[in-house]
Amino acid sequence: RWYSVTSGKLSLFSGPQLALLAWSLGELGARPPGTWATAFFAASQPQLSQLDPGQLLRLVWASNRIMRVPRRAWIQAVTAAARAHAGKYRPEQEQLMAMSLQALKTRAVTAGVLPSLPTVEPAADHSSGNGNGNGHSHGHSNGNGSAVQVGGASQLVEAQVAASG
Repeated sequence: RWYSVTSGKLSLFSGPQLALLAWSLGELGARPPGTWATAFFAASQPQLSQLDPGQLLRLVWASNRIMRVPRRAWIQAVTAAARAHAGKYRPEQEQLMAMSLQALKTRAVTAGVLPSLPTVEPAADHSSGNGNGNGHSHGHSNGNGSAVQVGGASQLVEAQVAASG
């Protein structure tokens, strides 16, 4: 019942409130109905660029926990917002964002929202530098000749979204 009452009111929430709501539902292990999730993603999309890095990370993480696949436009918007925050995450947050974006992408591919592209592999160690001065490893091979980028998870998802449209 709570979902049916709130779905029409989600557009009244601010971006940070929506991120907190999604995180709370994810923490509770809630599985909202598809109609509610569709309304949630529609309400949150125009506000993604207003989220700070932590709020965006919680929202992307939660979107995976609630087990719903957003539309391609939402994935594009969240990828752009994540890219705008590049360099603002601590290494462990960057890794969680990369893994969360990858999980979101995998679910979107399975649902037919995005085409399949190479995967993002989390860095084994952020403490050792590779000569570029930021301590992040960037140009790994995934074993099939395709380059993957750890610090550039959002660029990989962005390329995938662009290739699908």
